[in-house]
Amino acid sequence: MLGILLMSCQQKIADSSVPVETDGQVSLLTYNVHGLPEGITGDDTSGRMIQIAPLLNQFDLVGLQEDFMDDNHTTLEDQSTHDYHHRFSIPLDDRAYGSGLATFSNPTVLSAEGIYYSTCYGTFDGASDCLASKGFQWLQIQLGSEVLHVYNTHMEAGGGEEDEAARTVNVNELVEHILENTGDEALIFMGDTNLHPDDPVDVPLIDVLMGSTSLLDSCEAVGCEEPNHIDRILYRTSSTLSLTPLTWENESGFFDSDSVPLSDHPAISVTMDWSTN
Repeated sequence: MLGILLMSCQQKIADSSVPVETDGQVSLLTYNVHGLPEGITGDDTSGRMIQIAPLLNQFDLVGLQEDFMDDNHTTLEDQSTHDYHHRFSIPLDDRAYGSGLATFSNPTVLSAEGIYYSTCYGTFDGASDCLASKGFQWLQIQLGSEVLHVYNTHMEAGGGEEDEAARTVNVNELVEHILENTGDEALIFMGDTNLHPDDPVDVPLIDVLMGSTSLLDSCEAVGCEEPNHIDRILYRTSSTLSLTPLTWENESGFFDSDSVPLSDHPAISVTMDWSTN
């Protein structure tokens, strides 16, 4: 049974005197910030967060992974100009860290929850996923008069059989939650999936994740030149809220002054057109 942590619930009261937008654009970013302790990363983690923080403000909706440390999260949030900040940070009783997931948003966040995955593999072996309380965030945000569902996740890492088994559980639990809670409404899915499109073990899981939920790959939709990233932004349109990817980018600005990447993952962005029907 999935563990569920209610993060917040904010309801926007409609004001009939204010015109409701019927279309627009929203810029999205998914970024694994490699926010582990310096003894693990082998670099100045806190210094990297100071450099990362202002770069996030150019995007309307940001999904972060490996945002594990409280002080570093404070650095990111304090410099954020976003209107809403949601962090899924409380660790399970037998884990050292929370999920490492955080979402910053300019569009109004109506509700946000954090859901733990039911299994993991490895504390000091495999990819040490059981040090963290991995799971996913589920948010509902407002675009015009419609609700957009947003998922942010970090799935099981590692390539061993036990890792693959845990990752299969992750995918199945995500699909189950999406099917039970979002109906056929519009959806954005982003995060570090640890699913490799060129791995024959992962391909069936990608098919289950996307096929069962009618999700589309924004990278493929715009014909991007780097289709093999595990950091993904997927989307689903609906009969009342249309989503159309305009751009997909492996952001070039997330490097320090010596041209060293600010994380061991790329910062992946998508610009999305939206309109209500």
